[in-house]
Amino acid sequence: MRNKVLVVDDTEINRDMLEVILEDEYEICKASDGQEALDILNSSSDEIVAILLDLIMPGIDGFEVLKEMNKRDLIRQIPVLIISSESSVKVEKECFEYGVSDFIRKPFDNSLVKRRVRNTADLFLYKNELEEKVQKQTDTLRKQYSLLQMQAAKLQQNNIKIIDVLGEVVEYRNLESGEHIKRVKNFTRILAEQAMRDYPEYGGQHFTKAGEIIG
Repeated sequence: MRNKVLVVDDTEINRDMLEVILEDEYEICKASDGQEALDILNSSSDEIVAILLDLIMPGIDGFEVLKEMNKRDLIRQIPVLIISSESSVKVEKECFEYGVSDFIRKPFDNSLVKRRVRNTADLFLYKNELEEKVQKQTDTLRKQYSLLQMQAAKLQQNNIKIIDVLGEVVEYRNLESGEHIKRVKNFTRILAEQAMRDYPEYGGQHFTKAGEIIG
């Protein structure tokens, strides 16, 4: 179950403050740099409901984390909220191009942090659940379609066999024999009834009419 928030910031006091703000609603994972954050994503990405990411960090910074998340398509599954005092429009634009969901400004406002994390996390959870349902329904429809194709192919093969048998009957028919016509009629009805039993999903009206035409 997704219930973890990953806080990535090289300043310990920022990590601790965000943990205090959010710990009532989420389990908090903390990383002091980008590499540690990527390591946590490698092991626990399916449990993380949101990432609060600082941009300026030593080593692997926030932008590198965003690049890696885009490579692995994690940015579509886990929302990222940037925690930064940066107010440059250029930086914001670049972050949104990477797929960032929102910004949380420093210094932190407790109620604002809670509201933004909750709203963003809930939105992504709903989106992911909806995508999973659509995928399951698509897989089910594909299986049903494949089954119908197999049944249709089998029905076609049996129809060919029926036509072959009837062709042989017609080839050797005796037009002057009333008994022969009765036998053909009964034989056709038997074949149609068997087809109705073998393929009830196609309805019996077509097979019944086939027997009536001969009769």
